[in-house]
Amino acid sequence: MSLNNGGTLAVNGGAIDAGTQIAVNLAGAKPYALTVRNATIKGADALRLAGDGTSSFDLGTLAAPTKPTRCAMRFWRRAGREDAFRAISAEALRPMSSLRTSSTLRRRRARSDVPPLMKCITLVGLDWLGEPGEGSILDPMPPTLEVVASRSAAFRLAPLRPECDLRPPLLGLAGFTQRLAEGPLRVAAFEAHTPPKSVPLCLDLLSLEDGGITTPPHVTPELGSKVIELAERLQTPKLRLIEGERAHHAALWLEGSLDLSLRTPDEAIERGLRPSLPEGDGEPMLRRFIDDSINLLGEQEFNLRRMDEGLAPVNLIWPWGQGFPPVIPNLALQRGTPCHVLSPALGLRGLSKMCGYTHGPTSGTNAGLSPPFGEWLKAHDSHPNTLIVDDSISSCRKAGRIEESRWIIREFDEAFLEALMKMREDDPFRLTLLCPITLGSGEFGGLGLVYESHWSSRNVVPFSEEGMSEVRLPIQSLAESIERSLSCTPISATLFSHPS
Repeated sequence: MSLNNGGTLAVNGGAIDAGTQIAVNLAGAKPYALTVRNATIKGADALRLAGDGTSSFDLGTLAAPTKPTRCAMRFWRRAGREDAFRAISAEALRPMSSLRTSSTLRRRRARSDVPPLMKCITLVGLDWLGEPGEGSILDPMPPTLEVVASRSAAFRLAPLRPECDLRPPLLGLAGFTQRLAEGPLRVAAFEAHTPPKSVPLCLDLLSLEDGGITTPPHVTPELGSKVIELAERLQTPKLRLIEGERAHHAALWLEGSLDLSLRTPDEAIERGLRPSLPEGDGEPMLRRFIDDSINLLGEQEFNLRRMDEGLAPVNLIWPWGQGFPPVIPNLALQRGTPCHVLSPALGLRGLSKMCGYTHGPTSGTNAGLSPPFGEWLKAHDSHPNTLIVDDSISSCRKAGRIEESRWIIREFDEAFLEALMKMREDDPFRLTLLCPITLGSGEFGGLGLVYESHWSSRNVVPFSEEGMSEVRLPIQSLAESIERSLSCTPISATLFSHPS
């Protein structure tokens, strides 16, 4: 089978024997694609992409298990890219970790002339650095981080604009000058389809008592599901509900309008119910929905039980965040590499899925709890390219819990970074650590570093607030640095300049 100067080859059903080859003319300028769906893979090296006679790309890492299995895979090449081919799991039908253990992989690699694929992990630690003079939570520098930083390519991050929506640059998307509407991101986070001319809305579960609105505590997944199940009777031909998680859900206003003023939950909590009711197009429908939710939920048994326990009732469903879905490129296709994202925010989860990335479970950072470092390691082990966004220290800084921030950094060094270095001891990997500053005056942007296990570098600039004043370090925007990282752009001595 061969493809020349672009084209697509599809295999649907049937069997693929060991040693099957796809020959491609690498000199072509057009992208190539091979899609394999619902085909039984028979051999250990089921697919091998052959180049222009001088090179080939063995896909042994996608070898079949002992028994034939069904799978879905996609391969393509983007012209001008050094990496030539990347394998994309179009459907996560079976994680690679379930096919072979890491020791088996190492034995296979020892017998193969083909180098293993390098895994990439990008970690964004929001506000891990403060502004100079505030006192660093990285002082003293944790031992493993100190070693990694000394062997990395370091650079400064450009300051973020105060009005910037942080979510697009966190995925490497530049050029978004206004905040994205929450409704479309919420709908995308729950993997619901938005029909044309529909306006996505957020629906949050709140508490109403004596005209005042508060955020009810302890909304369990079961309670959130029960409330939305009851609220389905409030749907109309124009308003469709989408079940989400806990206190956060969504709705679609079919053939809706943006000529509408809706208050966020925070604004409603500050202003009270009546001054916060919807105004504009759709006002009667949404006001009726709010009133009906109060009447429906007020006397439910779970609310009577909550009030007996001293908890605020869950008796108000609040619509907000209207907007049309933004035009977002499929970054998995555009960059030629997949990415699995872990973050605590529903909005970033929705934007990730709009971009063609996968996203793990959304879990907010609770007071007194460290980030799920074990889940970070599992995600990195299961995916070739992982993006992790941590807001735990940013939350601690906002609450003035500086000592807790120091403890989280120490836990990060021991429970994650040291464990990561041991996990990847025999395998090539890249770690990109970005520490943008989102709090403060906006004068300083933060620092970043890139560490590759098989690439030698020497960095003498401290990875701390002191290093942000080092003019010898190059400077990048957050979006640019993440775009490079998630695209797996080859690192070289010319990519970053280093102090001697």
